[in-house]
Amino acid sequence: MKKLDSALFGRLCYGYCKDANGDICLDESEAKVVFSIFEKYREGYSLGGIVDWLYEQGIPSPSGKERWTRAAVDKLLSNKSYAPHILSIEQFMDTQIMKLDRSNMERDDNWDSVRKKTRYNSKKALKHHVER
Repeated sequence: MKKLDSALFGRLCYGYCKDANGDICLDESEAKVVFSIFEKYREGYSLGGIVDWLYEQGIPSPSGKERWTRAAVDKLLSNKSYAPHILSIEQFMDTQIMKLDRSNMERDDNWDSVRKKTRYNSKKALKHHVER
């Protein structure tokens, strides 16, 4: 497995650990959390909704705090080291496309960043998912 050390604080990415030989391997319980975070996002949960879900499940943040931050969830969702070890490349790419679609910013004809006319509404997306 390639080196998967996080650039942030020089520690392993959440979901990975080192075995007795010092080789990087999956932390099965954290890997399930990572997979669930990606799954919840693709189901339409907002970053805040995922934070709330993690808190309700009693899952501490990677730093050991009782509550995750939206920024931590967002960084996790953007971390390419989770594919293909914890989720498929297709699942990771689907999430990245969804993040772009759900962003409230877009580029105009001059490639300037502007707000989208219609904001993404995670409650509508979640309701649509539940109805299917």
